[in-house]
Amino acid sequence: MGLHKGKGLFSKKSSAKKKLKQIREEIIKEKGANSNHRPVVAIDVSVWEYKALNNPKSDSVVSSEYHAVPKVPVVSVSKAVVAKCKIYNKNGYDVILVLDGTKHPLKDEEHAIRDDSKADSTNLEDKLADAYNNPDNYSVEDVNKIKKALIKPREDITHEVIRAATENKYTVICAPFEADSQFAALKNQNIIDLVDSIDTDILALGIKRVRFVVLRESFKPWQRTEKYQSWSIKSW
Repeated sequence: MGLHKGKGLFSKKSSAKKKLKQIREEIIKEKGANSNHRPVVAIDVSVWEYKALNNPKSDSVVSSEYHAVPKVPVVSVSKAVVAKCKIYNKNGYDVILVLDGTKHPLKDEEHAIRDDSKADSTNLEDKLADAYNNPDNYSVEDVNKIKKALIKPREDITHEVIRAATENKYTVICAPFEADSQFAALKNQNIIDLVDSIDTDILALGIKRVRFVVLRESFKPWQRTEKYQSWSIKSW
């Protein structure tokens, strides 16, 4: 389920942009907790990895780390994810980072699609190698475009995010299957109060408060200038 202009679950009556402070106050009031209570937000790590890898403000830094030879940690991504966590901390929240499971057999079809994508990447890698070997045939812009197209989430990047998160004392959970199912399990156990994700399916799992991340490249019809949209869903 995705977000579509003019369609879907949201209306002016059921949704509104809300600041972190306002959401926190609502959670505290609902729980009857004192003003020092720190709600717990679960963050969909894959979303913020993607955003960090595709942030125009840091393209050159990400590219230099991603394509470095010999390979180096892509610390710009882990720094971006930790910075996101610290924004929540500053606004009175504790944070749990949730990663999608990747080894479940039900994901075999998804892995097959990724394998096709890897074939496309191999072609681009060959093209990049040709550009390095024949620099007179490619402009700097051409090379940068090839490098940009090759940048995708990678296992070593996730490992670096986990390392940085644990170093900063954040709890990291790897879901056995999908992250949204893990969010539902955490909510059912009253461990979390809010979810930060892109997946609107989360609402169907009974989680009332979701802070949606809008990726402009994923949702071209929206063409939002905001970094994210927030909805606090009161009821169905």
